[in-house]
Amino acid sequence: MSNKEIKSVIGFDLGDSQTVLSSINPNSESAEPTSMECALGVNNLIIPTVVGYTDPNKDKGVLIGIAAENSNELKLGGLHVSFKEVPKSGIQQYKKLTQDFVDHLIAHQIEKKVINLDECKIIVGHPSRWGHLEHGEPIKIFSDTLKETIIGKNFELVPESRAAMVEAIEGREIKNKQRNRMQEGWVLVIDAGSSTIDFTAVNLKEKSSPLDYGEEIGARLIDRAILDLSMDDNGDSKDITCNYFNHRPEQKARLELFCRRGKEKYFSCERTIDEAHSLRIEGKRVSHYLTLDKDRMDYIINELPVVNIEGESLSYRDALRKSLCNFKQELHSKKVDDISAILLTGGACNMGVIEKVCLEVFPGLNNDILPLPNPSITIAHGLARWGRIQHRTENFKSEVATFIRAELPDAVRGNLEWFYIKLADAASNAIIDIIKNKFDSWKRGNISTINSMNRNIDEAIKLWLAQDFPKEVEKINSEFIGKVTNDIDVKLNELENKYRIPRGKLQSNFEWNSPTNNNYGRLYRNFDATDGVGDVFTTLISVISGLVAGVVTFYALPAVMSVVISIIALMSETIAAAIIAAELINPIGWVMLIATAGITIFSGVSFKDSLTEKLPSWDLPDWVRGLVKKDSVYKSIDGKKADIKQEIVKQMKQHSEFEEELVNKTVSLFEDSLEKAAEDARMLIM
Repeated sequence: MSNKEIKSVIGFDLGDSQTVLSSINPNSESAEPTSMECALGVNNLIIPTVVGYTDPNKDKGVLIGIAAENSNELKLGGLHVSFKEVPKSGIQQYKKLTQDFVDHLIAHQIEKKVINLDECKIIVGHPSRWGHLEHGEPIKIFSDTLKETIIGKNFELVPESRAAMVEAIEGREIKNKQRNRMQEGWVLVIDAGSSTIDFTAVNLKEKSSPLDYGEEIGARLIDRAILDLSMDDNGDSKDITCNYFNHRPEQKARLELFCRRGKEKYFSCERTIDEAHSLRIEGKRVSHYLTLDKDRMDYIINELPVVNIEGESLSYRDALRKSLCNFKQELHSKKVDDISAILLTGGACNMGVIEKVCLEVFPGLNNDILPLPNPSITIAHGLARWGRIQHRTENFKSEVATFIRAELPDAVRGNLEWFYIKLADAASNAIIDIIKNKFDSWKRGNISTINSMNRNIDEAIKLWLAQDFPKEVEKINSEFIGKVTNDIDVKLNELENKYRIPRGKLQSNFEWNSPTNNNYGRLYRNFDATDGVGDVFTTLISVISGLVAGVVTFYALPAVMSVVISIIALMSETIAAAIIAAELINPIGWVMLIATAGITIFSGVSFKDSLTEKLPSWDLPDWVRGLVKKDSVYKSIDGKKADIKQEIVKQMKQHSEFEEELVNKTVSLFEDSLEKAAEDARMLIM
């Protein structure tokens, strides 16, 4: 299914105690998520995460939600609650319960024509901490479990705390002042669920990667504590009830649900709850009484040990505080000490103890602890919004991919002539300087012969190509990328305008750190060590530098050296001419020099030609070297600069495989950066 065919995104919050589905139109910027009605849920919205298996003789198969809660036709042990746990390989019951619940919920919605799998994308949430357990293995197992359901591969998994963050940013319930406060720096999201509590910190101002932590200290610990205490309260019938539950575990599951509802009622109004649950045991009606008041709930939450963490039996409050302190220490180790706001979400966040513990661990945030409205539906709404952002981002990425494939290579090729000329300029200038430097050394007597000077020039050019030329390539490459960036700005600005991304956001990812680039100010950027783009740039620059240096060394250098040889020949002619001119002034001295050198004037070879031929191997005395005019030799050398430059450009152009690889490497640099921009844009395309 192509992205354009998606007509709805479904946020699927598969919780331990309750499940919520939310839908949003991904193609509308103004559409708000709506909770999807479902006859299997309370008030047709919130579906209890309950699975029931009926008596085979009744032939009703699997029931879920309130249908399972209320059924009187369940088989022995046929009611399952609180079955959500960290997925582990080999645990078949969790897999079967999850798949049966998902299959029957989605099938019911399809039957009611609420969901069309051919036209929707499903975004399923998972506890954030799963990503940090066993290298993310629980997420993989959860994904594999869902792939075997009716939804197949038509889903994506997203951490629930990310969904809460998106809902906080996009939702209308949070006031602008609070939203602005969130944008100032690090925000802590606390997702208090039935099975787990997750902490996620993210810097919205810097668009940082989220930091996650969590523990299995969900609110179902309180449900079970209430159940155990209520059994003690009903002492007269406790033994009968316990024996009954041993034979009818589905009835104990029902009583746990009854205790959960009582807890939810208490925290919704914090008034005394005094209710009874009726059981029929051996044909007799037995009433199980439940009383919840402030003293009882304070004891259960603050004093009663309900969980073991690091070998220590802790109350819910102490476990929560310990976990939050551990996360605070983890943040401190990453130099995160300034939390600007705390968002509370999840079905259990209405318990006042969570906000109180937050104030103990993060004092001073009295006005910046924000319980998200309607916490039961926050995650589902946030997942739906995330799906819309992802949908629009995928469209954006698709357009970027088309741009990279169709237009970017031409933009790179359009600047190659400039690139080649700049490289040839740098190389030819350096080579000319090397030749002049070695000539000066010869003239001062530091190099014995012109032939030695030739070898010195050869070695110095090769050394420069190996050590200094890559630095020149890096500098020119930065300018080259800047020119390519300028050429593609118009198209990128069109994409930014279309998706309402802040102007320059896409180009900001091209601002690679390049201290040598003084002319292209937009190419500056100070990278965080974890950013990654700087490393990619450095690596690719090294590759491109090596590529160019290799071509110049193996292909252009022989041609360049032939030019150098011609320069040496010109120098020999120039020196010979200087000697001949000097002969006219001091013929006796030159006769002695010629005789010493063994030159036969009357051999039939012209004196100048013979002198030019023999000079490169002579170790001429200083007074002779002093006769050679530097300006005359320099003029001969400078006259060959254009030839050196032409040879380097020619060799780079002649090798099409080099040009193609250079284009591909440069395009890949932009491609990587644009992909990162697309990821960053998920929080911007809203």
